[in-house]
Amino acid sequence: MGERRADPGDERWAESPLPTTRKAAPFAYAKAAAIMAVSAAVAAAFHHAGLAEANVVMAFLLGVILVAARYGRGPSVFASFAGVLLFDVGYVPPYGSLGVSDLQYLITFAVMLAVALLTSGLTARIRQQADLLRQRGQRVEALFRLSQELASTSGASNLAEIAERQLRTVFGVEAVVLLPEGARGLLPVTEAGKRCRAAPHEASAAQWAFDHGRMAGAGTDAVPDAGALYLPLVGPHGAIGVLGLRPPEPGRLLAADPRQLLETFATQIAMAIERDQAADAARKTLVQAEAERLRSALLSSVSHDLRTPLATIEGASSSLLELESVHDAETRHRLLKTICDESSHMSQLVDNILQMTRIQSGSLTVHKEWQPVEEVIGSALGRMEKALAEHPVRTHVPGDLPMAPLDGVLIEQVLVNLLDNAIKHTPPGTPVEISATAAGEQVILAVADRGPGLPEEEKERIFEKFYRIRKPGVKAQAGTGLGLAICQAIVAAHGGRIWAENRAEGGARFCVALPIGGEPPPLSAEEQQESREA
Repeated sequence: MGERRADPGDERWAESPLPTTRKAAPFAYAKAAAIMAVSAAVAAAFHHAGLAEANVVMAFLLGVILVAARYGRGPSVFASFAGVLLFDVGYVPPYGSLGVSDLQYLITFAVMLAVALLTSGLTARIRQQADLLRQRGQRVEALFRLSQELASTSGASNLAEIAERQLRTVFGVEAVVLLPEGARGLLPVTEAGKRCRAAPHEASAAQWAFDHGRMAGAGTDAVPDAGALYLPLVGPHGAIGVLGLRPPEPGRLLAADPRQLLETFATQIAMAIERDQAADAARKTLVQAEAERLRSALLSSVSHDLRTPLATIEGASSSLLELESVHDAETRHRLLKTICDESSHMSQLVDNILQMTRIQSGSLTVHKEWQPVEEVIGSALGRMEKALAEHPVRTHVPGDLPMAPLDGVLIEQVLVNLLDNAIKHTPPGTPVEISATAAGEQVILAVADRGPGLPEEEKERIFEKFYRIRKPGVKAQAGTGLGLAICQAIVAAHGGRIWAENRAEGGARFCVALPIGGEPPPLSAEEQQESREA
C-alpha cells in the first residue's frame, strides 16, 4: 500500500460512510440540561396556571423522553435524575431545598424516577433499533450498488476501479486490488493502485493473505507490523487476488459488523473478477477455435481450388512443349488461351485469399475520397472485360448521379467480385446488368443477372466465409467462397450494407448501399471545364 492518505474533505469519503454505534458526546449532556431547563419553565407555567402536580410531573417526563429520543441512554438517565431534583426543589415544600414536608413525596419521587428511567430506556432502545435498521439498510444499499456496478462492467482494471471506489465511499479507507502477475507476484491493476509504493513487509502481508486465504496485516496475528489490512479475494476455485485496505483505525474494520460487511464485499469482488476471467478465457478459446477453423477451411479451399487451374496450366504447357515442332496455330492459340485464363483465375483466387487475410488481421484501411461512381463502375467493367466476353453487359447510370465518398480501389473490388459471381452462376449469353441510383443520403449500386436465382433459405448465408450454394444435381462452382464475404467486409467498413434478392422476372440482384454523408468539395475551374467538355 502507498503513503497516500484519504482527504477528509473529499466528497467521496463523506458520501455514505460506514455507520457506527453512536456514543454520547459531552455536548449531549449540555443539551439534555438545556431541554430539562425548558421543561422546568413549562412546569412553572403549568404551576402558575393552577394545574395539578401530575401535570407538572408530565412536563418533566416529556423532557426526559425528548432527551432519550435525541441523545441516547446516558443523557436520558441524567435527565431523569435532573427532572426529579427540579421537581423537588421547585414544587415540593419547603420550596428551594431538597427537603420534603411530607414523606409521601418520597414515593412520588421514586415513582417519577422509575417512570422516567423506564421511559428513557424504552425510548433509547427503540432509537437503537432504528439506528440498527438504518445501518443494515445502508449496508444492503451499498452491496446492491456494488453488485449492480460489477455486473454491468467487464475488464479486471474496470472492476478493480469500481471496487476501490465503493470501498472508499462505504468504509472511508484507502483501497487497492492486487492480482497475481506470474513471477512478478501480486500487483495493483488500477492506475491509482500502481502509484502506491509497497514496502517489503506490505508485500509479505499481501502474499501471506493470498497463500493462506486469511486476513493479514494491521490488527491481525499475521504480519501485524504491516500498515494495511489485507483480505484474500476467494472465488469458487480458490484465491484469485488480494484486497488491501489502509483504514485510519485498523481495529474498527475488525469489529463484527464491519468485518462481515467487508468480507461480503470481498466475496462480491472476487466473484466478479473470476467471472470476467472466465469470460475472457472463453473468448480466447473461441478466437483460437475460430482461427483454427478458418485456417483449416482456408487450407482445404486453397488446396482444392488451386489444384484445378494448376493442373490445367501444367497440361496445356506440356502439350505446347510436345507440339513445339507442329505448326498448328489454332491449337497453340487454344492452349495459350487456356493457360492465360487459368492463370487469371488462379490470380483472382490468390487475391481473394490475401484480401480476406487483410480483413481478418484488421489491417484493412479505407481511404475515402469524393469521386464519380460511374468511373468506379467503368474501371470494374474494364478489369472484367475478358470474363464478360460471353455476357452482354447493360449499364444504367443517370447523368445527374452525385459523387460519393468512397475508396475507389475497394469498391471496384466489390463490383469485380459481384460481376464474377454473376458470371459463375449464369449460362453464357445471358445479360448482366449493373446500375447506380441515388436514394436520399446514399448511393445504391446493383449487379443483376438472369441466372437461377437464390434459394430463400440461403440469402443470408451466402455472405459467410467459404460458403457456396449447393444444389442437388448441380456441380459446385469453382472458387474459395470468399468473394461475397470480402464484399460484405468492405461495404461494412464504408458504413454501408449489402444484401441479395431475387428478381421478379428471374435471376438474382446484389445491392450495395453506400452513405453519402455531406457535400462534395467544389470543383476547380479546370475540373469544371473538363466536365463541360466531357
